[in-house]
Amino acid sequence: KVLGTVHVAFGDNSTFGGKVSCGIHLDGIIKNPTLKIDDRIILDKGKLVV
Repeated sequence: KVLGTVHVAFGDNSTFGGKVSCGIHLDGIIKNPTLKIDDRIILDKGKLVV
């Protein structure tokens, strides 16, 4: 986890206390994202604006 990125994960989380058990776990890192929550920009091209 690095400032200016977004980390997204899908799949099995049972190995760290979650309730989803399946045969796969995938992680993805998005570099320089623009992140918007409820029409409020949190990250703009990877820069924290809040």
